[in-house]
Amino acid sequence: HRRERLSPRRPSLFIAPSRQLVDQAVKTFRDQLDVPEEEATRLLRVHVRDPGPDEPFLVRYQRGKGSALVHFFTLQGFLAGLRSGAVEPLVLLPRARLLIWDECHFGASEGSRMSREIKRLCSEVRELRVLGLTATRVPACDALFPPSTVEYRFEDILQMGYLAKPIPENVETQVSWTPALSSTGDFSSDSLGRLARSEARS
Repeated sequence: HRRERLSPRRPSLFIAPSRQLVDQAVKTFRDQLDVPEEEATRLLRVHVRDPGPDEPFLVRYQRGKGSALVHFFTLQGFLAGLRSGAVEPLVLLPRARLLIWDECHFGASEGSRMSREIKRLCSEVRELRVLGLTATRVPACDALFPPSTVEYRFEDILQMGYLAKPIPENVETQVSWTPALSSTGDFSSDSLGRLARSEARS
C-alpha cells in the first residue's frame, strides 16, 4: 500500500482485536508514510473511544478529519458501530477500497458474527477487498479468504528481515500442563487458566 495508491475518496479500513494492536498498526503506517507527525495525524484516523492516559499515542490520531487515508478500529468497536448504526462505519464503508483484518483467526470461524459481517459487506459494498492477516492459520481462515491466500514460510520472513532469529532456551518450571486448543487454534481460556493458577508456574 504505497501512499500514491491511497486516497481519502477510497479509504482503507484497518481492524484489530485490541487497542494495543491498533496502536502498533498506526505506528507502522506512520513509519511507512515517512511524513512529519502533523501530516501523519491528518492522514491516519483512529476510531477508539477513550484510549485513556496510558495510550497518548492513540489520542493524537483521534483528531483527524474526513481526509484520512486509513481509518483504524478495534474489532469490537467496528462490530458495535455496525450494530448500532454509528455514523463512522456506515459513512466509510460505501467508499472503502480495502478492509484489513489483523489477527483474522479471531472470529473467522464459520458462523461467527464477524465472518457473517465480512461476507455481508463483501456482497453489499462494491469493489471492497478484504485482506486477512494472521500467523495462526486455521481452516476457517481458508474458508473465509479463498482463493487468494498468500503464505510466507517462517524462514522466508527471517531472510526478508521482518523477524529476529529466535534463540531457544529451556527453562525448568516444574509445571505439568497439557494445553487444550480452542476452535480458532489458540490455547483455550480454561487451559490457560489452569496454567496461570499453577503454584509451580512462578
